[in-house]
Amino acid sequence: DIQLNIEVINLDRRPDRWATFRELATAAAGTAFVDRCHRRSAIDGKELTLTPDLERRFRGNDFGFRRGVIGCALSHLEVWREVANGDSACLVLEDDVRLGDAFTGQLVEFLGRLDAECPEFELAFLGWFVHGVVSDGQPLPTRRAASVSALDWTSYAGGTFAYLLSPPGARRLVELADSEGMQRAVDWFIADHAASLTAVCSEPPLAFSKVSHRPDIDSDIQWDSDVIS
Repeated sequence: DIQLNIEVINLDRRPDRWATFRELATAAAGTAFVDRCHRRSAIDGKELTLTPDLERRFRGNDFGFRRGVIGCALSHLEVWREVANGDSACLVLEDDVRLGDAFTGQLVEFLGRLDAECPEFELAFLGWFVHGVVSDGQPLPTRRAASVSALDWTSYAGGTFAYLLSPPGARRLVELADSEGMQRAVDWFIADHAASLTAVCSEPPLAFSKVSHRPDIDSDIQWDSDVIS
């Protein structure tokens, strides 16, 4: 049994993606896992206006105040604040994640290894994009137990679709976001502060997502260039 808070970020206007997540996650991880997943109402960039607080938080950003990027960042930040104020780690998922085969068993094994080998972890990626590798988001069949590995930030190409976050890690990320602002998208904000984090990953990955390199891939961020005004 997984004793873990699980937050799945999903826009209110995208019930279709929540339904797809539940269907695919049930097939990969089972009904008990899906029943533990809490749907987190995402902050919708389309409903935001440019306030002084948003201007300050995203000052000097490299994405031109794009609505989707800001909504995504604020959604993750909201989860971070909640984890920071608690005493339990959290599994954070985005609704377009694809969980690998036999996910629940693989996750239980990985959590055991994580507790034994890196109990001081702050962030643990279960999936991420790799430079030069175009993912179609399909899980790779594997029966090899995932090991706890150091994340190679030089090959990291983004991705916050599946990660474990501890309360100390959440507090560190919130402190950085509040004090220094978020100049890049949330995944690159994390990468920019890699030296400040005790971050590891599962090897092989346990979760996957499609790289939004084509307009036909459903993304509320990559193909939305609308800016907040």
